[in-house]
Amino acid sequence: GMGFLVRWRWIAVPVAFATIALGVLLMAGVSKTFFPASERSQLQIVVELPVGANTYATREVVQRLSGWLTDREKNPEIVDAIGYVGTGGPRFYLSLSPIDGFPNKGYFIVNLQSYPDVDKLVDKVRVFAAAQIPEARITPKKMSMGPGEAGLVEYRLYGSNVNDLKRVADELQMAIRGVPGARDVKDDWENPSVTIRVIIDQEAARRAGVTSSDIAQALNAQLAGLQITDYRVGDLSIPVMVRAEGDARRNIDRLRTLNVARAGNAAVPLLQIADFEGAPQYSRIKRQNLERVVTVSAKHATDSAASFDARLAPSVAELSAGLPFGYRIERGGEIEDSGDANQKLASNMPLAFGLMVLVLIWQFNSFIKPALIISVIPLTITGVGLALVIAPGANFGFMSILGFLALMGIVINNAIILIDRIEEERLVRGSVAEAVVEAGVRRLRPIIMTTCTTALGLAPIIIARDVLFYDLALVIAGGLLIGTVLTLVVIPCLYAMVYRDRPVAPA
Repeated sequence: GMGFLVRWRWIAVPVAFATIALGVLLMAGVSKTFFPASERSQLQIVVELPVGANTYATREVVQRLSGWLTDREKNPEIVDAIGYVGTGGPRFYLSLSPIDGFPNKGYFIVNLQSYPDVDKLVDKVRVFAAAQIPEARITPKKMSMGPGEAGLVEYRLYGSNVNDLKRVADELQMAIRGVPGARDVKDDWENPSVTIRVIIDQEAARRAGVTSSDIAQALNAQLAGLQITDYRVGDLSIPVMVRAEGDARRNIDRLRTLNVARAGNAAVPLLQIADFEGAPQYSRIKRQNLERVVTVSAKHATDSAASFDARLAPSVAELSAGLPFGYRIERGGEIEDSGDANQKLASNMPLAFGLMVLVLIWQFNSFIKPALIISVIPLTITGVGLALVIAPGANFGFMSILGFLALMGIVINNAIILIDRIEEERLVRGSVAEAVVEAGVRRLRPIIMTTCTTALGLAPIIIARDVLFYDLALVIAGGLLIGTVLTLVVIPCLYAMVYRDRPVAPA
């Protein structure tokens, strides 16, 4: 068989290299995911009330949700659940990033009997929240393996004017909502809340003998509380605060009649020296590198972040084109995480690849043989593409890239062994054609055996569908099985094409 292939080498080699095109086509159809969702039998639930809601309102919603979650009859799959009010709870494993603490936010961690129950509970929570807790945004989130949330698409809008930024953010959210299957669409500035502005009549204040800082201090004492002293118990220091009682803090009329005084002067009601007006204001204006930025995020019910982003790309490009000068849109979320990680990998790849080529040139004392060896690397892509397309639930992500790097090493190793054997046989036989056929036959069994043992070693990971290493194992096993067969064909044929029957140089 090897002799036949070598005779027909001018056809065999182009056919082998033509499979690369098939591999590239197959890879285009594989879904891209940076890191998969974790298989922990746990669920996070984020509870968000409108900005301006206090902890009392949040606690009431968290308690209602908690009562439903811990109802054994309605949710038998739940082992237990813990809710937090105004905080994101502990960071109990490395890649978990809890929510920031705000009075209008709550957070749950739910432990379930088994991982398959998680998806069912996600749907149940969405249905229950929509029907029973319409006043809050309730988002169930699965745990993630990677540094960010799996499947999350984010767009960051930079600019200077608050209203323009928010308008563009709302347009973008409308565009995202137009895609069927889009869910959890929101931005991180949330809703404006009403603020009361106290506009001081400076002349009247001067006549009354009070300054702006006196007024600020009086308001602070009334609403937030003012520390007047410390109470010490042993080595503990407990601050003593003075502030108005609950009703007085929540009643705007009590603010109007608030007495402001300065030492030695008579107290004057705030109403006489200041006006009050209500104004809507964003209480959360986020910044990155000192620039105002609003982040719009969303997920898709079925698509990965990459394919969802591809669907949204035309809308985002259209919005970007219409932005005023000095405004821009950047991608964040999983797309950015993936790009950063791949960039870090790629930055050292040329150096590693260059060193590898140098070692091969030094080893074989030739430029042609390393070129033959490296030419087999692209031949693995067909196997990789086939494996990822055939296997259920496979993705091409960060772990797959690591698998591909390992695969390159193994395939190069096989090619080195084969060329080394051809060289030995040439010295003995003197004829390239015979040496190529003999080396191919002699090395066929060991190379096929090592390939099969490697693939079998990876089989348990593939069968168990290990959440992190499944894609990596598929890439190595698929790439090896097809790559090895092609290597055994291409290396002898290429060698015979390049060296023909020249007299052999003594080693």
